[in-house]
Amino acid sequence: AEEVGRLTVGKMKEPISLERLMSLAYEPFMERPVGLDALFPSRNVGVRLSDTALDRRMTWSVGWYNDWLDSGESFGESSEQLIGRVTGLARVNEDESDLLHVGLGLRYSDTRAGVVRFKTTPEAFFAPDFVDTGDVPAEGATWVSLETSWQRGPLWLAGEYLRTDVDSGPGGDPTFRAYHVAASFVLTGEHRGYDRRRGIPGSLTPARPVRDRGPGLWEVAVRFSDLDLTDGSVEGGELNRASAAISWYLSRATRVELNVGRVELDRFGTIGVTNVVQFRWQMLLE
Repeated sequence: AEEVGRLTVGKMKEPISLERLMSLAYEPFMERPVGLDALFPSRNVGVRLSDTALDRRMTWSVGWYNDWLDSGESFGESSEQLIGRVTGLARVNEDESDLLHVGLGLRYSDTRAGVVRFKTTPEAFFAPDFVDTGDVPAEGATWVSLETSWQRGPLWLAGEYLRTDVDSGPGGDPTFRAYHVAASFVLTGEHRGYDRRRGIPGSLTPARPVRDRGPGLWEVAVRFSDLDLTDGSVEGGELNRASAAISWYLSRATRVELNVGRVELDRFGTIGVTNVVQFRWQMLLE
């Protein structure tokens, strides 16, 4: 009999969004864009079926989720989510140093709790929430994620557009939007890997790590992310952040990273600016 996909059961990342599915350990920045943290959960409990197609140039995933194990509510009281994602490599060479990735994700929740809420920090876990819709009465909500990633040698460009439509009569059926665009360049010439099974960019590995008396791997990156949680009768706020980052990989498992960012918040008729500096020494246990 022919095998049809891989079945995964348990608490996992939902199959939607390029950068949500990527590991933060391999991203150019320390934290995910504001739109992802606001609109998509980190993980959920459910069942997922996934596979590749077209000689591993395409991936597909579908999943059903219900977070009753984490929410403390009964199974019947917890919201259900139906999620799907499909990706394709429009172009790819033999060593995957030159490729173009595109993808589409869809998500629906029946919101049995009767409300939805979206909030997030300014891409800084230690900061308070800068934007917050509060509880929005809802009968359901639909999410769309459009993603693209282009790589040519040491240059990597990526971007996503996210949209959430809430079925809320009292809230004026608001639509919340977000997008982010990023560029990174590896000064030492290496290129990022690609996971064909999951349809996501992979890790960076120094060609000459420091332990071999090499320079390690140096990467510089910039990103702009934007989130709008104000629509209908909901005043969640508008938030954007412009960021720059530099990373030094001493080895594949050891990395020193510096991020700086300028954050602009527009909420309740007031505009404020915050500057953020973040430093991290990262070590992976392999």
